[in-house]
Amino acid sequence: FWLFPPAPCRVVMPIFPLTPWGPPLPPRTFTVSTRDAWLATAPSPRLGGTAGARQAGPTMNRLSAMDMRWTVWAPALRAAAYAFSMAGLCLARTERAMLISLCATAVCAGFLMGPVLAANLSVAKAEMRGVAAAFNFTISSLLGIGLAPLVVGAASDLLSSQFGTMSLRYALLLGPLALLCAVVMLLQ
Repeated sequence: FWLFPPAPCRVVMPIFPLTPWGPPLPPRTFTVSTRDAWLATAPSPRLGGTAGARQAGPTMNRLSAMDMRWTVWAPALRAAAYAFSMAGLCLARTERAMLISLCATAVCAGFLMGPVLAANLSVAKAEMRGVAAAFNFTISSLLGIGLAPLVVGAASDLLSSQFGTMSLRYALLLGPLALLCAVVMLLQ
């Protein structure tokens, strides 16, 4: 149990910078108003996240019935897909590409949360599952809500002299890097 939680915590960390830094990204990157950016992007995370979450349970049940290793493999593969879709979101050249990447990112994030928590709890002893869940949520919150937006904001400030208004786009690429670290840890 004590070796497994860092991977789920690293999976959660890149999700949260999109919450405060996602809405300013389209107006900074493209010539759209903040209102138009909100109207275009607001439904995507909710619909995509719901679709991913609804898909996760049945998919994980089928896969883990075939081979228990899928309990870790499926979240690792989805985290890798999430990393690439998030990189696509950050590096999109058109508004349409950004919106498609945002939907893909939301689906991957929605799929990821339940299976990662289930995998974490499956390696904990029955009497320690409450502690495992609390530890996972505490570390995820500290890293994801507390540290990640701060790191992305600081990186954006550091890159602003070189990239100007596009610095946020490149600073958000720290999320996919953290996800790829989580993939490596999940597959060990």
